Amino acid sequence: MKDFIVDYHVREKLKNFYLRKGRWLIHLLYWAYVYILGQVRAEEPVWAWEGFLLNFLFDNWLIIVFYYLYCLVLVPAYLKKERYGRFWTVQAIAFIVLPVADMYFQLHFQPYVPKQYQDYDFRDFHFRSHVGQFYYLYFMNFLLFSTFLFLMETAESLTNYREEQEAEEVKLQHEKMLLQTNIDPAFVMHALDGLSALSANSDTHTPDAVIRFSDILRYRLYRSNEARVLLADEIAQVRNLFELQNSLYGPCCILETEGDTTGKFIPTLAMVNIAEPICNTFQPGHEWQLIMYLLIEDKQLHIAIEWNAALAHKESVLAAIRQNLTHFYPEESAVLDTELMDYNYSIRISLPMHYTAT
Repeated sequence: MKDFIVDYHVREKLKNFYLRKGRWLIHLLYWAYVYILGQVRAEEPVWAWEGFLLNFLFDNWLIIVFYYLYCLVLVPAYLKKERYGRFWTVQAIAFIVLPVADMYFQLHFQPYVPKQYQDYDFRDFHFRSHVGQFYYLYFMNFLLFSTFLFLMETAESLTNYREEQEAEEVKLQHEKMLLQTNIDPAFVMHALDGLSALSANSDTHTPDAVIRFSDILRYRLYRSNEARVLLADEIAQVRNLFELQNSLYGPCCILETEGDTTGKFIPTLAMVNIAEPICNTFQPGHEWQLIMYLLIEDKQLHIAIEWNAALAHKESVLAAIRQNLTHFYPEESAVLDTELMDYNYSIRISLPMHYTAT
């Protein structure tokens, strides 16, 4: 059933391919050229019903059958589906039979056509010489038609390539926007549970924790539409995240920085989306600690993370961090190295710096 559905969609896509999207106009222009050229050679008016019927259709109807059998049946039904044996077999039969049929058609019916429209001299009919003339005519038409279709295919391929590139860019932009605006439900639930516990215990850290939590949400929601933010603002949000974690669960996160942040930019949420997946792994009652060192250089931001946790599935967290970096740095300009020793996970990340917001 699946193969039938796929085959149906393929047939629908290929059916009348060379006539859709305005391509029929190219066919119309081509045949108009053939018709006008025939009228000029016969020294007849450009538009005349007699010329159209006897000079154009009479001479070309089997060539037209040959052409449209080729481009509307053989190419989509066989060539495009890689059924090359059938394609060339039917094409060879058509090429052998139709020129001969056309020759005998002209031989028997041309005497009934006005003399100015008679293109062939059959007074001294000789099969080999005359059939060779028709084979040459059909062969040249085949080359011309194949070139004609090839140009159509090339134009379509270029259009499809541009559309695919644009669609891929739009997809990446939407994925990046979703990544930036997507708030991890685990983070929200853990934070709300922690804030509820602080409030129930009338903890003095409750007001600061609520402010920090709201600031984190506000930053993700309202700054995520910016391509880049000041490095100082991004570091401030990571610090907010760490301080919230410390308020909820006690001192477990440390952030240390070295270097000048002035005039330096970074993709929005690039650092927050590194720290947040790790923070979400906190489990009350289990040993857990996160230390992040930032070394800020002129062109690079070096991040060293020491993460100590009794967590069996650390690789899934690392995979999330890699995915985030891929979206923020699609050119593979970000470098990530890891080292695991017992419960301690060492992560080293190098990110390129920017000096403009766009």
